[in-house]
Amino acid sequence: MNIINLARGLLAISFAIMMSTCAPPGDGRAFVGELGAYGPNVFVNNQAARAGTWIYAGDSVTTGPASSAMIVFASGGYFQLDESTDPFFSWETIEGARCVLVRIFHGQGYVNGGSTCISSPTSDALAHSAVNIAVSADASVFTLLEGTLSVSRPGRVTLTPGQEVRSDAGAAEPRVRTLSPAEQQGRVAWRSRYQFLGWCGPAGQAVQIPLDQCARQFSFRPPTPPQPMPFPLIIPHFSPRPGGGDGGRRG
Repeated sequence: MNIINLARGLLAISFAIMMSTCAPPGDGRAFVGELGAYGPNVFVNNQAARAGTWIYAGDSVTTGPASSAMIVFASGGYFQLDESTDPFFSWETIEGARCVLVRIFHGQGYVNGGSTCISSPTSDALAHSAVNIAVSADASVFTLLEGTLSVSRPGRVTLTPGQEVRSDAGAAEPRVRTLSPAEQQGRVAWRSRYQFLGWCGPAGQAVQIPLDQCARQFSFRPPTPPQPMPFPLIIPHFSPRPGGGDGGRRG
């Protein structure tokens, strides 16, 4: 094979591999966040998933028995799933506010930080900061621990920390009550069964600690050095043959 053609072929293969590894994931969908996983039964779009999986608009995250998942949002904050919970994640603009939209049909979750829109079979709400969410086909219970929570369906109501709102199927208005400190702690006691370790800090300085102890950059993906090319591209160089001019060719 002609040396120049060989070099061109190697360059073409190298470029194709590089472009395939750089192709944007998510099929053009908006990036939502990064997955943390605890236990053997964590699924993304019905496929077994592991910590570090990227979550995009339209993805479902499902947990089975003895398992929990956490999505650290790109916009700040996170959403944690209890076992047997099944939300979808996307982006939405509601009343002029851009938020991560969590559609949850069954199970329990906890959201902390950022602006999060919550939609269940019986209620819609916009959360800022810490809210526990318990959902079934017949009722939704949102418990505000910190920040603010505004419910827009079935009726409009705004909670203050320490309050809980229940929306029953078919009800015209939600019901609000104030919880004792012990009741508030009881609502989120399920979270203590799970621990999510990740990497805190910039590359080269990251340490592995729980998310709630990290005040800096956090990722469930282990830090890795820059990846080299899939194989070294070496273009052979041939010296002219002794007494042969340019490779022995004659004009």
